[in-house]
Amino acid sequence: AASRIAAFPHTTYSVSNQSSSKSIQAFARILRQSDFNASSMHRLFGAPLVKEEQCTATGPIYARPVTSTYPSKDCPFTFLRKQQQQCSNPDDDDEELLQQQDESKKCLAALFVLGFSLSRNDLVSSIIGSNETVQLMERLGLIRPCSIDPSLMVPCLSIFPLDIRNNNIEQKGNNETLSLFFVTDWHPTVLSTTTVGKEGAVMYIGPDSLALVANWPLVVSKALLSSNFPPADNTSTDDTIAATKTFKILDLCCGSGIQALSVVAILKSFFSVEAKATCVDINQRALQFTKFNAILNDIDNNHVETLVGDINDWDEAIQKHTILRPNGQKQTIPSPLDRVIEFAPYNIILANPPFIPVPTTTLVNNNTDMYNAESSSKRSLSDVISKRYGLFSMGGPTGEAVLESIVRIAPYLSDPNTSVVAIVSEFMNPESTLPERIAGWWSFHPASANKNCRANSTDVLQPDCTDSIGILFTNQIPLSAYVYASRRAGNDEQERQQWEEHLQKTGIHVVSPGFLFIYRFGKNQYLANNEKSRALNKHHQESASCTRLELHHVVVPKSSLGSVWTPHNYETVDFAIQKSKETIKRSIGSCND
Repeated sequence: AASRIAAFPHTTYSVSNQSSSKSIQAFARILRQSDFNASSMHRLFGAPLVKEEQCTATGPIYARPVTSTYPSKDCPFTFLRKQQQQCSNPDDDDEELLQQQDESKKCLAALFVLGFSLSRNDLVSSIIGSNETVQLMERLGLIRPCSIDPSLMVPCLSIFPLDIRNNNIEQKGNNETLSLFFVTDWHPTVLSTTTVGKEGAVMYIGPDSLALVANWPLVVSKALLSSNFPPADNTSTDDTIAATKTFKILDLCCGSGIQALSVVAILKSFFSVEAKATCVDINQRALQFTKFNAILNDIDNNHVETLVGDINDWDEAIQKHTILRPNGQKQTIPSPLDRVIEFAPYNIILANPPFIPVPTTTLVNNNTDMYNAESSSKRSLSDVISKRYGLFSMGGPTGEAVLESIVRIAPYLSDPNTSVVAIVSEFMNPESTLPERIAGWWSFHPASANKNCRANSTDVLQPDCTDSIGILFTNQIPLSAYVYASRRAGNDEQERQQWEEHLQKTGIHVVSPGFLFIYRFGKNQYLANNEKSRALNKHHQESASCTRLELHHVVVPKSSLGSVWTPHNYETVDFAIQKSKETIKRSIGSCND
């Protein structure tokens, strides 16, 4: 479909704004009736997972969609027309239903996972619901006739099936598999020759997206539903918490909504806990996908709010001491941030921010412009990257612009008693200066340092004075600047040199994918048992560094299944769960010594 998508003039397609909830829910039923889920995709593609039942989250992350340079435009699946379909036992209705289900599943996989255009006749003859389903997918904006050959239906968007399991022996709740679907834009290799929307493409579901979902036990159970963080009065049980509390989730840089919507579904399905999510992105197109995906996964829109916002602007507003609580006084808060504050504090803050350290140098290119950009011998390398990856990739010159803003504002918005901040990102120089930088971002709060603001003022938005425990997980073997530059530049030697030069100038020596989890457990809960702890707590309340972060860097060993972001690497998830439990227990114990 890549070459046919590129043929659409100035592509502005997206999920339809006019789609009714009933239409989206009808399509969700087609997906389920067709057995379109992660497990069935593994079987269809002949990619069985090692101990799939051990994985907390799975999806066809290995299935790269075909590009315009793919040698064959023919779909690898053969579809049987209805008049050709014959059961070995004509009287066996179950066999006929299974055959129809298999044909429909192959249609959906070919369209929305592999990215093949299919003839309308094949779709009408093979998909469950026949012509009504084809028309439904057109109305929803998922497919459209090819502008060159109208008999072909082109998949405008991808659909990622995601299976989530509650299979850890320490978890409570049911152990059923939760199957979700996420509509989003195609991988950059498909969209590299076209323009998508005014603000660019929304992030595809990549290894980082899947990996953060797979670590949901560290976000949900370990932070909120386990004995690691009991109620302050120590009278309630975990079951009481789950039964009485409505959790509030904030998803920053939400993209398709995969992080927030997955956690909402996990809480409801596995723990019978209601949750409300506020999803923020700078790209309005992303919020369209988030709303669509909420309905697609049977999540009531009353439980999901979407807001357009620039996280960097919010951080700047806080640093300028201009944020006032909504109490009738003059408001200087950007409108979306005002709304976010209204719902605060949040029990869970999730983020998959842009993290590519974008070079700002100019790339000289004497060859044909491979991205159909403006004809010029010079173009900004950041423009090349933006065209290739989209807004969701641009992390500023150091790759940390948005990451830093998120860590800075999180203490203002997270619940000081029971909350977790979970971030997936590429981390620069993780074994040298990074932990210190992260602790500094979290702990320094200009609003509380403002000499004109009282420490207990109710007019100024301030972080609560608490201690926090953070765990940074990165790979045992990070990527050198040379290897990282080579991977980002591909086969373009000139671009690789520009990448490497930029990394050297910004002091980036190594890069590692990883996770950052920050747990907050309350200012009086563990620091009120002795004179030393009380004095320490009082010092925190009176100092500018109001929320101290005790950050631990944990190196994740490479296992037989891969490293920290390797899809379906359940060994890494198990390692992270165990290490987080040990680290939190050790830190809490040291506070009470």
